[in-house]
Amino acid sequence: MAQIALFSIAPPIWAFGGSRSLNPKDSVLASKAAALLLQGGAELVVGCCKGADACALAAAVGTGLASRVSVLGAFGPLGPAGHWPAGACPSSAVDGVRAAHYAGATFHPWSGGPASLPLNSRLAARTRAVAAAASAGAVVVLAPGSRGSMVLVRAVARRGLSVVLLPVAGAKMPVLAGCSWAPASGGLGQLGGFALQR
Repeated sequence: MAQIALFSIAPPIWAFGGSRSLNPKDSVLASKAAALLLQGGAELVVGCCKGADACALAAAVGTGLASRVSVLGAFGPLGPAGHWPAGACPSSAVDGVRAAHYAGATFHPWSGGPASLPLNSRLAARTRAVAAAASAGAVVVLAPGSRGSMVLVRAVARRGLSVVLLPVAGAKMPVLAGCSWAPASGGLGQLGGFALQR
């Protein structure tokens, strides 16, 4: 009798990020985009900050799909409820990370390096780790002046993966050598997304 080999195809993993400061309208946009990816069968890898990261985590919990999310933290282990983790800062979404973790998300503390590193270095390294964990590309909610967003965009683009930007009011589309931006297709396009064209 012939043996039949069964191969499981891993779901696409999208990096998700953006500004740490989003107004209510832009937060809804970020939540819709994250839910769209998750409900479409993707997995997400996100950071641990307020803003776009927190919106993605809330969307994962709200859709019941938190088990498809990996959270890369720039701070230490969560500890019990009410505990403030070592290395967390005012822009850390500790409650959102904890809620997603309790709902099934995987949390990886110190993804940007140890507490001995300066916070800005840990955050940048954590963002590069988010980019490195993606297999499909990145969806970034782009707000004016969000340097971390651009770290994510450039890191994913350098890997030759897809990048979709969801610009909010006042955001300028970045210039990447040899690339242009065109309206995205599908649900992300309906949300006003732009896809990187090479």
